[in-house]
Amino acid sequence: MPEENFLTYLRGRKKMLLVAAGISTTLFLLLKYCFPYPDFFEDSTNYVLWAYDRFDVAYRPVGYSYFLRGIHVISSSATFAVFVQYLFFFLSTLFCYFSTDYLFGIPAKLKWLLLIVLLANPLMLFQANLISSDSLFCSLTVTWITLCLWVIRRNEIWAMLAQLVVLYMALEVRYTALFFPVVAVVAFVFCRGMWLYKAAGIAITLSFTFLFVQLQKDLVTRRTGVTVFSGFSGWQIANNALYCYKKINIDRNDLPTANTQILDQLVKRYIDTVEIPINTPPSSAYIWHQNSPLKLYCRLVSKRGNVDYTSAWFGVSHTLSDYGWYIINNFPWQFTQCYLLPNARAWFYPALETVVNYNASDMRLPPETKEWFAFDNDKLWCRYPDLQRNIAVVFPTVSLLLNVLIIAVICWFIVRHAVARKMPSRDTRNLFIAWSVFYFAFMGFIIFAAAVNLRFLDPVFILGPIISLSLLRPVNTTDQPS
Repeated sequence: MPEENFLTYLRGRKKMLLVAAGISTTLFLLLKYCFPYPDFFEDSTNYVLWAYDRFDVAYRPVGYSYFLRGIHVISSSATFAVFVQYLFFFLSTLFCYFSTDYLFGIPAKLKWLLLIVLLANPLMLFQANLISSDSLFCSLTVTWITLCLWVIRRNEIWAMLAQLVVLYMALEVRYTALFFPVVAVVAFVFCRGMWLYKAAGIAITLSFTFLFVQLQKDLVTRRTGVTVFSGFSGWQIANNALYCYKKINIDRNDLPTANTQILDQLVKRYIDTVEIPINTPPSSAYIWHQNSPLKLYCRLVSKRGNVDYTSAWFGVSHTLSDYGWYIINNFPWQFTQCYLLPNARAWFYPALETVVNYNASDMRLPPETKEWFAFDNDKLWCRYPDLQRNIAVVFPTVSLLLNVLIIAVICWFIVRHAVARKMPSRDTRNLFIAWSVFYFAFMGFIIFAAAVNLRFLDPVFILGPIISLSLLRPVNTTDQPS
């Protein structure tokens, strides 16, 4: 175990902390000089609208809108919102970097280089400047994983409880965090603690997650009259399944419900009207395109049931889910070929999407967004309109190299310690197991759940280099970090 406490360890690294603060301050000032206003796209204005109208249920999790409301109490400045997002990125990155070095060790010759690369990553700057849940979720994910590292290495009570708090915030911001409890179970199983600590950690984490899901389901039921945890999940499953529709032949009589049969009629009639580019990775076109059969079905239900569109949107979720899962379960190879494999390729070489398109091609802001941030104009500007695009275009290649490196390190670790019979310390082995579970679970969840784009991979750009370099340390059979 490390002999000095963490605060003493940090005091011994004042120079690194000062340099890190200097780098981040300089980069933030440069960011705001080049881009005086934040980056917006359609989701941005929705989050602001939900904050403006104090929504507690929407088609996406509203945790980011809670965040906007919280900082709005302090200041309505858009620059302040970006500053807080960037501060969270800075603090979570340093927490992960120094915790990993303290608990497990990072190769001494690479510590400075790694710190600079992490903090000077322009992708993280652009994401912090985007009014969206991506940067906040990234910071929460990095913080939560770091707390799991503390659980593994030190089995502290505070780490057990802190990861629950951060898990709650992550779940409120994005339902991707639903797989986090699986990683937590692994962390507790392989931690140093006694069986009581392990059992308590697993029990309270799983119980907390179950309670969160039930409370969210109850809230949606009260607001919409539909008993569902996330209305968006049904839309997403149907969207994903439709990518293989032209390669399958559905017997409508085999569909599970009368509603799915009606939906299939609309799909057969209107699927060709959705303008999806050929030979491109999957997207969410069937969710958002106005001529999508899913949208047409929702409007049909709204009209026939004489209910507002929002209630219908939640109400059709069960039917869309049943329909999507029917296709996936009955045509698994076609689904894999048309959706999973292209999406897996996108994990390694992701689409840039909003990252390359500052302010969504000169979009005009709706009145609520303009009022929320006290803008004097609904048309925003920046000093260097093409700068973000010119820098961002290299990041699909960077993502490819980083993911290949991560997988190579995982494979190398297995060969090194299994085949060569060079045993690592117990703590290094446990770090390897927890990281491998998180990385592949994160990859699998993202590939299956939604069309992959670059901003979804933010946590990998921070966690991947830190933990991979820690695993590359020289073989050490003791529990001391090198």
